[in-house]
Parts: sequence; structure tokens; C-alpha cells
Amino acid sequence: MTITVIGNNTGDDFSGTNDCHLLESSPTTTFNSLSNVVDGRDTVRSVILQQLTGLSSIAASEVVSSVTLGLFRETSNTPSVSIYLHRLLKTWGEGTATWNTTDGSTSWTTAGALSDGNDRSATASVALVMGNASIYYTVTDTGTFMSDVQNFINSGYPNYGHGLYITDTNAVRAVTSNTGTDGQRPYVAVTHAAGGAASLLPRRSPMNTFLKM
Repeated sequence: MTITVIGNNTGDDFSGTNDCHLLESSPTTTFNSLSNVVDGRDTVRSVILQQLTGLSSIAASEVVSSVTLGLFRETSNTPSVSIYLHRLLKTWGEGTATWNTTDGSTSWTTAGALSDGNDRSATASVALVMGNASIYYTVTDTGTFMSDVQNFINSGYPNYGHGLYITDTNAVRAVTSNTGTDGQRPYVAVTHAAGGAASLLPRRSPMNTFLKM
């Protein structure tokens, strides 16, 4: 049994993931160098795109028993919000995706990767609830999000990653992998074992494998 953690957060070199964000107010601009994103206000909508390339280090024969997502909320003293992850259905470029396009030239079916069944899965894979404190928020899933990751590993789905969407009207800023602050970058912990289910171990288990984000 092993826990593979993508995003070590300390001395991070940003490998193991692609992520960027799409900003409605700047629909033709690429944003993959900003450190924080996600704004729920109707006038400044944005979306995080996150692709876990580090999953390629896990053998296709491995069986996933749980997946934990951690995301740091930069702002505090504002209402709680929920961020919904939808599996993406189109390939996109970390350095080229915009609100209008997947890669600078190919349009999303609906700008912002918002078309259910075309740009993204119609049903959210999981919701990450963030409170009003500036800390890490995590969600551990053994359902659809875990199934997505399992299918990415064994090629059941092409690994285009997930879009992180917020439907609340309250503003929130969440940190992406480009932040210069150790301990605030997102991470995903995948618990897996060869040929059978496994129970979740502490993240600091000696068997943990770390893939820096």
C-alpha cells in the first residue's frame, strides 16, 4: 500500500502537475503564472484548470482506494464557499489556454470550459468546501473523484484533468502551484495498492512517494 502525493509544498519545483486559470474579464489572455485564482463574483468569474501529470508514475495495475485534494485559501473573513471539480473533456495548454480557447486558437464549446458534456462532465466529481479562514482545506473522496483518478491511471479516460468551478457569489482566492510560498501549493494524495483495495494511511507514512508540483 502506497500514498503518492503530488505536490509536496516544501522546496517545491512544480513538477507533477499542470495548472492555470481562465479569467472572464480577460478572455483572450493566458494566466499560468499567477499564484492565486477563483473568484465567485458574477462580474469576475474564473476557473482553475488542473491536470495531474504525476499520476503517470503509478502503474496502471494499481487499485486506488481514496484520493485527497488539498487547496489553500488565501483570503479570510469572507463567507464559506464550495469549489466544484468537473472532469475536463478537452485537451488544453497550460501556457496557452484562455477563457475563450483551449490553446489560444481552438474555442471551448462554451467560454470558460462551461459546456456540460462537451468541455466538462455534466456532474461534478466532488465539492471542496472552504470555510472563512486562510488555511488548507481538504476533501477525501472514495466516489466519483477517486474513479476519475483511477481511470486516468489505467487510461479509462484521457487525462485532461479537472476544472475547479465556484458557483457562490462570494469572492474567494485560492492558491495554485505557481505561488512562491512553501506550504500553500495544492496537493493530491492518492492511496493505492497492487491488485486490491487499501485503507488510508497518514500522509507522513514512510511509504509515501512525493512528486513535487
